[in-house]
Amino acid sequence: MKKKIDKIIKDILKNLNHKIIFISKTSTIIEYIKNKYSSKFNSETKFFTIKEFFETISGLKILDHHSILLYFFSFLKKDDFIEKKFHDFFNWGPKILNDFQNIDFNMVNVEYFFYSIISTEKINKWDLDFFKQEKFFFWEKIHKYYYILQSQLLKRGIAYHGMLFKTAISCLDSFLSKNFNTKIVLFLVQNIAFLNQCEKIFTKKIIQQGLVYDLCEKNISILTLKSLNNKKRILNSKTCLQYENLKIIGVSKEIEQVKTVKNIVCKLIKKNKKPNKILLIPGDKNLTIPLAHSIKKLGINIFFNIDCSLNNIPIYYTFYFIFQLLLKKKNSKNFLEKM
Repeated sequence: MKKKIDKIIKDILKNLNHKIIFISKTSTIIEYIKNKYSSKFNSETKFFTIKEFFETISGLKILDHHSILLYFFSFLKKDDFIEKKFHDFFNWGPKILNDFQNIDFNMVNVEYFFYSIISTEKINKWDLDFFKQEKFFFWEKIHKYYYILQSQLLKRGIAYHGMLFKTAISCLDSFLSKNFNTKIVLFLVQNIAFLNQCEKIFTKKIIQQGLVYDLCEKNISILTLKSLNNKKRILNSKTCLQYENLKIIGVSKEIEQVKTVKNIVCKLIKKNKKPNKILLIPGDKNLTIPLAHSIKKLGINIFFNIDCSLNNIPIYYTFYFIFQLLLKKKNSKNFLEKM
């Protein structure tokens, strides 16, 4: 991949008529270009990951998942939730926040999504006896708090990952129009089919005003809207042909599910249905290392190529027990609080 990048940069250096912004989803590519070639570009040249670029154009600062979870908890009103649901926040809170992420990343129609899921909940809780019918609907509360959370975070100039992407996309046209003399160079290191909706929109916009290089391809070429559409058609046709041989098993993206995935793979092996290749897509990049370690114990050779950080280890239950302690401190005579 470095040889590809070197060749691209050399071609760009031949024609330096524009201010340039280099963007990639992975920090490793940006750091490589910056460290090796920054002296060859003028001081106005900028280097960003997509996340950093979106922070710049939106004016928002992204916070880690755990900090956002604490903000979410602080905005909840106890009266809005039945006792069990409120005190069980650190079981359902991370899952709801993941739902918010997916809604924003994929530009889902928020009202339609909640209308559908609230309707389903009401149907499931409906009772012939009017007086026994459920009055509390969990997803009605979550619908309200989706907007409360976003509103409160915007006031503080912060955002969670999906919210940042969705907000930045709405600011993108304005940024591009104000910087029409700037050439944006985007490096794709991921199959088009696996981009979320925000990333797809971003890629299309950059194609119209800059250069997009697909580093997954064998030959170096500049991606155009036509070639992008052709790639989608090829991917769709291949996917249709493989549906009969494809088995999709969904599990929640919590650390405990590593064992569940391992058990599923074990069953495949015991049934003598050992496939040539197994594709595992973790719901969170932090699950990749424990998942790879677990699968390797089965004697299966694995290969993965990731940009993984071990800084964000899930600590939901740590926070959960801390808050349980704080909630019960009035009942404890020997409770000492020290900051």
